Amino acid sequence: MKNILYIDEAFLAGRALPPEKRSPAEAETLAASDAPVDELAAPKFKRRPVSRTLLKSGLFLAAILLLPGALIGAPLLWWLGHRRKTPPQPTWKGCS
Repeated sequence: MKNILYIDEAFLAGRALPPEKRSPAEAETLAASDAPVDELAAPKFKRRPVSRTLLKSGLFLAAILLLPGALIGAPLLWWLGHRRKTPPQPTWKGCS
């Protein structure tokens, strides 16, 4: 690969033109300057980290286990808190 230490006319013209309209000299100049940029932009890891996968799986499992309990428990707790309080039944002492 040729090192480019200056910006020449081929570089400037090649940047201004779309890739299909560049001359071979312009394409070669741009390819040499884009190689380090492409190397930095390349992904380092192709797989997801294990910790992220485990975290995501754990959250799905928690949602599957906790959501039905919340859907059943919330109305039950509401009912227990809002049911009408009945007065206590009279005892034998109260009747005599």
